[in-house]
Amino acid sequence: NGPLRILVTHLDSEADGDQVRADQAGEVLGLWGGGAATLLVGDMNFTPRSAGYRLVAASGLRDLPREAGNDGPTYPADTPDERIDYAFGTADLAVTTAESPVSTASDHRPVLVDLEVR
Repeated sequence: NGPLRILVTHLDSEADGDQVRADQAGEVLGLWGGGAATLLVGDMNFTPRSAGYRLVAASGLRDLPREAGNDGPTYPADTPDERIDYAFGTADLAVTTAESPVSTASDHRPVLVDLEVR
């Protein structure tokens, strides 16, 4: 099967930072470079309706929790109403399950993804 590359990031959290987050996402995608067997995970601070999300989705990375049918809100952890934490992956990663379990270990709920490298 081979190696798995994992990129972890935390993008800008300012309320008016949508363009900043899109620019940061573009920079992270440049680090990825389009290689196989790659995960991009983290606190992106963007919603699925944002420019940053669209940029990542257009890159060919797949939204793994959405693909698994479990893409609920992740923030704030106690009463989440926004989805801003993600796990994106390349086409050669098969997602089997995904969830954001209830946890207050952080102010965000975790994103848990089970996958296989094809």
